[in-house]
Amino acid sequence: MTSVTFRVFFLALLFLGVAAALPALAKKETKTDVEQENVTLNTGIIAMEENPLVQVTGRVRLVGNEPFTELVITGENRDWYIEKNEQYKLRDLQQRTVVVEGIETVTSLYWANGLPAGNRYSLKDIRIISIE
Repeated sequence: MTSVTFRVFFLALLFLGVAAALPALAKKETKTDVEQENVTLNTGIIAMEENPLVQVTGRVRLVGNEPFTELVITGENRDWYIEKNEQYKLRDLQQRTVVVEGIETVTSLYWANGLPAGNRYSLKDIRIISIE
């Protein structure tokens, strides 16, 4: 083979190799992309429901670590998280049993894989009825 023929053959072979690799470089939707999109969409709060006025009896507790603390009223069968703008009403009553009235919000929580993680119960517009 002459050097010109060799160069043409080599360039043709190189061109075919690059052309064969181009489809692999294109972005296509794979199963992992779809799964990742579903994980992102199904993370965290999905549904929220407000109930009418409820009366709650329980112990006031401070949970979490600074600067992410939250006040919780722990009753017999569940915890009610107090909305941030309402916490000043109960902050000085920690470890005391109180009876409060407020609007209960139920939030359905989900794990990143889409499975249910339970409910989070919150209270807003609270009014202290009694302190024990």
